[in-house]
Amino acid sequence: MRRLNRETGITTTDEVDGKWFPYGVGIDCHRDMVWCCVLRPVYDTGRQKRDLAKFDTSPFGLKAMREWLEDRVPLANRRVLMESTSTYHFPVLWALSEWVRIVINPMLVGSAKRKTDRWDAQALAHHCMAGTFAPYVLPTWEELALRTSYRRWVKLGSAITRSTNALRGSGGATDGRPP
Repeated sequence: MRRLNRETGITTTDEVDGKWFPYGVGIDCHRDMVWCCVLRPVYDTGRQKRDLAKFDTSPFGLKAMREWLEDRVPLANRRVLMESTSTYHFPVLWALSEWVRIVINPMLVGSAKRKTDRWDAQALAHHCMAGTFAPYVLPTWEELALRTSYRRWVKLGSAITRSTNALRGSGGATDGRPP
């Protein structure tokens, strides 16, 4: 990486540590379907071989996705990068339980003007191959239960506040007494 030192005006060259993996797998998750992309560099041509496929999120679709991925990626290189879109990525995580799974916020890689699911899957596969993000630690069942309970508690508190504010704003009683 070339960098200009602003104080002296001298350009220096830095080498950035990093490891490129021989395969990159990216999955763009949605409620009804997932897009999968497998990238593999072909070094003698300077290009990448790209395989793209779309699967539904039914148990049969996720099984077909896992088999499709396992046909293309050897056992030693099984890493997958996916976006955490709501909770839609959890069935995919469980379907690929033997893989090294990496889950990221979609805002970290969604900076393009053109956004399509196929392009997102390919961008995720590129980041997977580059080793940009650290592996994901899947929460335990107890942690998932606590998250769900906490979310329900927060929603209940919001509903109570909305109801209280609505009663205060409507005037409440019609006989002239304050609510």
